[in-house]
Amino acid sequence: DAASADRIADALAASGTCRDVRLATGPAPGATVL
Repeated sequence: DAASADRIADALAASGTCRDVRLATGPAPGATVL
């Protein structure tokens, strides 16, 4: 949902890598599109 997307986007900005975000979110919907 929108809240999850915001958290993922924040994590992406903080980590600087898509890979870190995918690992952090696991199988969360939308994680792989980043």
